[in-house]
Amino acid sequence: MTHVKFNNGNLLSDVCNPRNFSRLVDNFLSETLPEYDKEINFRPRVDILEKEKSFELHVLLPGLEKENVNLEIEGSKLIVSGERKQQETAENEKFYQVESFYGKFKRSFNLPKNVDTESIKAGFKNGILEISIEKSAPEKSGKVIEIQ
Repeated sequence: MTHVKFNNGNLLSDVCNPRNFSRLVDNFLSETLPEYDKEINFRPRVDILEKEKSFELHVLLPGLEKENVNLEIEGSKLIVSGERKQQETAENEKFYQVESFYGKFKRSFNLPKNVDTESIKAGFKNGILEISIEKSAPEKSGKVIEIQ
């Protein structure tokens, strides 16, 4: 006699399980999105750290060189942009699986009023763009008036 486990068909509890839901979404996207259409979602991750005398931004850009990245200020915004190109393959090669994202990107950050934009320094090492922005001395917005 064969033992068959009974499944009460509670599909909702199966789908709401985070592991099952993630797998369901991954399968749906891989079946519905055109192959290699990964350019629409490339958005580098950024960590922002406030220190006593400065702000630091760490922009994660794996696989890029500093020549592929632009850094500029427009008004009170700091803008990081660039492009991550897909790896070329030979005629007899094709990717078995692609999980990386490619394409142009642009991230902008509103700078607080208490920064010195002339002090911005940037370095690029191991795929991480490190930007340091010094805080400026607080401006005195008021004045003490002596009462006579």
